[in-house]
Amino acid sequence: MLHVKSILIVLITVPQKNIFLSSATLYSELAETYDVMLIGEALTDLLKIRSMKFDTIHLNDAGYLTFGR
Repeated sequence: MLHVKSILIVLITVPQKNIFLSSATLYSELAETYDVMLIGEALTDLLKIRSMKFDTIHLNDAGYLTFGR
């Protein structure tokens, strides 16, 4: 388990660069290998909602607020 001084390590997936927004399988493999928490499609899902993004690859204030919750 990858923990330093009881700090929880979290891996957040980032969408692959292609036409369809989806996360790379690498993230789930890394999370399993290193026994870390994985936040899967949250960022990808928010980037699919026009009102949640500043541009095609960045969240806006509402998007980051929603992501943080």
